Amino acid sequence: MPSPNEYPFPIYLSGPMFSAADLWSQQAICAALETPVNPEVPRSVCYLPQRDGIEVGKVMHLLNSPRMVSSWANQAMELVRKVVFALDMYQLLERCGAVVFNMDGRVPDGGSLVETSAAFTSGRVVVIYKSTPITMLGGFDNPMISGLSHTWSYVESVGAVPEALAAQLRAQPDMPTFTPDTRLAEVLRLGKTVWEDMDEIRAVIDQVTKWESSGSAIAEVEEILKMLAGWLERHLAGTVTHPG
Repeated sequence: MPSPNEYPFPIYLSGPMFSAADLWSQQAICAALETPVNPEVPRSVCYLPQRDGIEVGKVMHLLNSPRMVSSWANQAMELVRKVVFALDMYQLLERCGAVVFNMDGRVPDGGSLVETSAAFTSGRVVVIYKSTPITMLGGFDNPMISGLSHTWSYVESVGAVPEALAAQLRAQPDMPTFTPDTRLAEVLRLGKTVWEDMDEIRAVIDQVTKWESSGSAIAEVEEILKMLAGWLERHLAGTVTHPG
């Protein structure tokens, strides 16, 4: 059984994060899980990609800046996309033991659907949060999405998410056993390496952010992007190939 105070593994928060409303909604779900109102519900340690990982939308915005005319920008973009994929798959399939999927939006977020499907396939608990009345099939959602919840039901308020998660984890308190194939195992290895070196990656991204807002010369950001490529070459040789 989970600890009465805290789950023995992190909870992955899957959902869109490409607008202010998306980010606010994800943060609200995270806050509800990390500080539950009901003292009988265990506290969650959440993996919130916008806070704990690499916010790919923000990075792509920076690299797509009109001022970013360097050929290094496209190369860095390709590398960042691969790094984000590996990091999130590692969090989903090795580090985290359950997923809360925020399904709100005009349509469910594509990346979040992939994440939730991977978690479902690996045997992890999945809780689906949906507060909007938008559906595609006369009041029902696509069954290939609804079935990912195991219960065929949704949580309709942020405050009810901790209790819904606790109910499922009482029935399945342990991290499920999952054996990846060779290709996925390599992706997970890369993701673990990225997670262990997140401080260095964030430092590089922060430098690009400061450059974009300061109006510094393009030569300065080229050096920063070369640092990112250098990090990849040093740590990820054989898994992610530098596109040069």
